[in-house]
Amino acid sequence: SWTKFRVNNFIDVNSNYGPINNLLLHGTQLMFWQDKAFGTLSVNQRSLLQDNNIGKLTLGTGEVLDRYDYISMSAGNKSQFGVMRGNKGLYWYDTLNMIIYRYGDGLEPLSKLKGLNSYITKYYTDRDAYCIGVFDSQYNECVFTLNTLSRTETIPFSEITDSFGPFYDFSPTRYIQAYDSTYSTTNNNFT
Repeated sequence: SWTKFRVNNFIDVNSNYGPINNLLLHGTQLMFWQDKAFGTLSVNQRSLLQDNNIGKLTLGTGEVLDRYDYISMSAGNKSQFGVMRGNKGLYWYDTLNMIIYRYGDGLEPLSKLKGLNSYITKYYTDRDAYCIGVFDSQYNECVFTLNTLSRTETIPFSEITDSFGPFYDFSPTRYIQAYDSTYSTTNNNFT
């Protein structure tokens, strides 16, 4: 029932950080990404109080979307299909900062920590670059396909070794997950 939003059930986030590009459920939190920031949305958040009565007393505002909280106002995501959920957190490529991030216990700039930063800042300086990504549960790796007008590359990140692996030689336009399988397409025609 929480996916049914009535006309007046909305919340405005700070538009200075750009439009909302992604929504993803992470554990019990609804996460959102804008061009320059990301955070959490509180959906039907309630507090339970225990007293001497048999029942529980529930406190809340009565709104579906109570509030939003920013986790970072400097890391964001512009790519609609660029955020993926892995076993150790959420992963995405920030086009504006040219950094691959992981959000698990905290925000980690993976491409800086794992030695890929100089490569990305050399070849992906185009602020119109975009990323599509998928988590391949069979191999426990996040697959990032970075695209510019002149360059496209697919970069895997292994959660097992906690490192970036050798680049793949395929460059799909979309990833599709069905059950435990991952598929990709090579064009935008879905007919």
